[in-house]
Amino acid sequence: MSNAKNNNRLKRLRSPLSFLRDGHHKNASGIYNLGYDYNQEILINKNINIVFQPIVDLSSHNFHAFEALSRPAIDAPLANKSPFAIISEKNHQKLDLICLDHIFKSIEQFSHFDELNHQRTFFFVNCLLSNSNYLKKMQISQSLKEKTTIEFDLNHTFFDINQFLKNIQDLKKDHFKIAMDDIGETKIDLQILNLIKPDFVKMDISVVLGISQSNDKLKQAKSIIERANQLGAKIIAEGVENKEDLDVITSLGVKLIQGFLFSKPMQFVPERRKEIDNIIKKAA
Repeated sequence: MSNAKNNNRLKRLRSPLSFLRDGHHKNASGIYNLGYDYNQEILINKNINIVFQPIVDLSSHNFHAFEALSRPAIDAPLANKSPFAIISEKNHQKLDLICLDHIFKSIEQFSHFDELNHQRTFFFVNCLLSNSNYLKKMQISQSLKEKTTIEFDLNHTFFDINQFLKNIQDLKKDHFKIAMDDIGETKIDLQILNLIKPDFVKMDISVVLGISQSNDKLKQAKSIIERANQLGAKIIAEGVENKEDLDVITSLGVKLIQGFLFSKPMQFVPERRKEIDNIIKKAA
């Protein structure tokens, strides 16, 4: 594509992207009022737990990777919620940096596990669009970079598409893989995929959950899969919670699956590998 055509596409995208809502946590911040200062506990004390949810590969009946997820390390009814759903939206960017630091420290424990079991564990790590440059500044070993896929959610407020695309290219040069998360929530998603050229496209739970009962969702899923195939990106179906939806998703050729049907997020996943292996065999 010529530079002129590419610049025109960027100009067309800037306007609609600026109106995108704030992603996963729409209407979530501030809805909890339990008399607890979560902003102080999470932002000042940096009290965060990291849990892992497996992404399974049904073609091999094995794990493909683990997505690292942040949870507040507090004894409260919200301990299983994303911390982004608890603290004020204005602090999300700062919280994301804290979570990134905790995540990369937490996944170091897998290095020892890999050495003992002679295997190679891969990870998916979420990052806000506005913090993509921060990853380049972190002290991350080259071997870990090569095992890590960075997930970006297009539904968060977009800041500078040109800078973001440059940061994406820098991350790719540094051997990170790129995933676009929650694809299917907005029409703009598929337009920008051509510019990013991700390694993975994660189909949103809003498309996957109930797909066995909805022709509209089935049509939407086929459109996402077609676009991903055109880009050479692998599809991951998120939010698979029942066998009926799994059957439909796999009939479309999707083999990478994430959802409660296999496992909820949990602490130090390798200790429960045998348990999840048995779930995979039953669901396949």
